[in-house]
Amino acid sequence: MTNKVKASPEGQKIIETARTEKGRGTGWAKEDCHQALTDASLYQLQNVILPALEISVKDNPNPTLNLKKLKAIIDKNCIKPPINEYSKSTLIFFTDDSQEKILTIINQLVSKNYTDLHLNDFYKFFDKYKLRLDRITDRNWRDFLSGKLIDEDIFTAFCSILGISWQEVIAQETPFEYKDSTNTTLLVEVLNTFNHKEQKDLVCSNLALSHAPKAFLVINPCSYRRTWMLRRIEYEIKTFGKEVQPEDFFSKSQYTSLSIKDLKSRFNQKYPDQSLNEVLKSKYIFLIINVDNYNFNNFKDLINEFWKPILARVNPEKPGKILMFMISSDQGNDWQTEWKNCDMLKDAIAELTPANSFKAQDLIEILPRIALKFDITLTEDPATLSQSILEKGQGRTEEIIKALYQQFNCKHQDLIRQWQTYPPR
Repeated sequence: MTNKVKASPEGQKIIETARTEKGRGTGWAKEDCHQALTDASLYQLQNVILPALEISVKDNPNPTLNLKKLKAIIDKNCIKPPINEYSKSTLIFFTDDSQEKILTIINQLVSKNYTDLHLNDFYKFFDKYKLRLDRITDRNWRDFLSGKLIDEDIFTAFCSILGISWQEVIAQETPFEYKDSTNTTLLVEVLNTFNHKEQKDLVCSNLALSHAPKAFLVINPCSYRRTWMLRRIEYEIKTFGKEVQPEDFFSKSQYTSLSIKDLKSRFNQKYPDQSLNEVLKSKYIFLIINVDNYNFNNFKDLINEFWKPILARVNPEKPGKILMFMISSDQGNDWQTEWKNCDMLKDAIAELTPANSFKAQDLIEILPRIALKFDITLTEDPATLSQSILEKGQGRTEEIIKALYQQFNCKHQDLIRQWQTYPPR
């Protein structure tokens, strides 16, 4: 359940000044607040709902939405899993009344043989039909203005549309644990672009040379570094305009390995017959396999009985490709040395060695990029700030990422979800 917060007495004055500056008769009053509710709903849509649905407006601010898919999403009216435990609106996003209105609109468009809708046109419906997202209500607006307790993510949305900082107006006796999930998303986006040049170049070279790529072996005891590498490779593929669909083939525990028989069964269930090539019409598939529990014979069987038959099913004329990443936490298995002495495995596998550890110069390079992404000014010069973060990190990737999250006001709770597994669970 989301935390409840309120404005301080001094914060209420700041809020009232910002509201008054909107002008009379403009929909920002205590009672007549239609414009405030519209803007707050759009804020939640842009900063919570679209990221959760993986609809990016970074490179194209006005993407085309497929009406059938949009109808299915709104008809379901929920997103699982939520972005974080504080964002209730990632579970249910439209109010019942607004859900009914937008479904009626979409059905009318479909009946007129429309198949697509631009995002900007979708935005216009919010003002025209007074569409509201979950908990964006007259009562919450009045409670916000009156200094009463409301859900913290709605508090943030109202502050944002008034152009004020929630830090300036919140009552200190209500601990504000919410950190904007958008900030976390932005931070991860920047980190995804960084480092791992050698590894992403090896993957790209492999993909360019053959429609049947090698399997990629990733050995690293640090789950954060393994995840970072895979995120970086995914980002690189996306820069080519390709969509990536990661699939983890772990057992019920992410730390154990499925048998070859179970792997084949799960893959064939997920991609029966020609459905594999249907997906490869528009996407790259990443298969993530944990190989920690395999011996040398299991390792060979993974290539011969699982990977090679999959490649044989792939139509080379499809624009997408399928990649397999074999993940190991470096437990000293016999295959770790023996695979390099086996010609069959050497021909079928490319090892992605760990990236170099962070150094001060690396952070000096990345900190300004994060600040620009956040539209903020750094509090210290990058050299001083990088040294401080490295000292907090003590050479550990997890602690360095944690220090970056803290520096840029992102929630530590997202660390495990974002960085300990790939794809995120």
